Amino acid sequence: MLKFRWNRCLFVAGVLGCCTVSLQETAPVFSQEKSAEAETAAKSETTQEKTALNADQQKVVMERLAGLSKEAKTAKEYSAMLQQCEAALEANDFLSANAQYIRSLIAWASNRRGELRMELGFEFHLVGNQDQSEVAFQEAASDFDRAIAEDETHWKAYLNRGIIASHQKDWDAAIDDLKKSSELRPSQTFAYFNLAEIEYQRQHYQAALAYYDHILKSSENDAQALNGRALTLVALQRFNEAMEIYDQLLEHRTEDAWLLTNKADLLQIQGQWSEAEKTYIEALKLEQAAPIYRRLAWLFATCPEAELRQREGSLQLAKKAISLSRKTTAEEWDTLAAAQALNGEFESAIDSLKQAVNLEPDNEAFTSRMELYGRGETFIQTPRVAKKETELLER
Repeated sequence: MLKFRWNRCLFVAGVLGCCTVSLQETAPVFSQEKSAEAETAAKSETTQEKTALNADQQKVVMERLAGLSKEAKTAKEYSAMLQQCEAALEANDFLSANAQYIRSLIAWASNRRGELRMELGFEFHLVGNQDQSEVAFQEAASDFDRAIAEDETHWKAYLNRGIIASHQKDWDAAIDDLKKSSELRPSQTFAYFNLAEIEYQRQHYQAALAYYDHILKSSENDAQALNGRALTLVALQRFNEAMEIYDQLLEHRTEDAWLLTNKADLLQIQGQWSEAEKTYIEALKLEQAAPIYRRLAWLFATCPEAELRQREGSLQLAKKAISLSRKTTAEEWDTLAAAQALNGEFESAIDSLKQAVNLEPDNEAFTSRMELYGRGETFIQTPRVAKKETELLER
């Protein structure tokens, strides 16, 4: 119930907490240095269908295409650039170095168009338009395929294709692409963040920790890696270690609402109800976001300490979270149901929980609470007890 994961890298509009879009790269640079090959431009083999260009003519074409790469910003402009690159290769005979440069431009432009389409796919997903989302993801994946076909060393295309596969829960394909990306560019951490996230989603928490530790070896103060590590430690019920990380991060990031929210989540899990309430309120002062309202509503609706439960307050906060959400989540419906049950509105609670079940039909907790509300009973949470490290099993 209590989970918030920071976005990695660029992170399109808070994408889903599990996938990221990588940062933009610059286009390949056309070198105007004349090689021995360039001095003998006319020696290139020609066919009846293609025109042989001399060195100066090829240079003009290269510079024109390079100029397009600087101007292109939209998917439509990248498409136009790709058409011109393809037409140039089809119509003319180029020196091998120049032809390779054009192919590198095609790889670059395909990847950039794919990134824009992937961003659009995540935007559609966030507002619940799954059909349009899948179309955008398919088009993006085709772009990344094209980029890799033109340049097998294009680490960002592997990264981006892995992100889409991860979003679609095609774990094996995602892991293969992300590992390939990290092999091609070991210094970048984007792939490791996404690999850690995949292992977290698969409940392979020790493997997720290993990826976060890899990142922290080269950047020991990386806030995103530390936050991810803390969340993974929480999943392993190593609560004290996780709290140490949150306190360490908050020493330098005192106004980070999401770090405060994660700390409050952990306090709530541990049954430190009053401290959790104070920390959520502190986070809301910094950012009035739906996930924070929902968490505080959950605390007020399900806290075992009667003096902290708030009938009206939990209902108002749960409704506020839904009003701010771009697409109502299963957790938001579940929280609203808990608040309605606390207020004796059991029929409404069941209706709300049905909405949650529609979104997550395999969630056994929803089924259990449905039976509870059907009997006219409220749901009260219980704190979890931290496990000793020797008791933890690899999952």
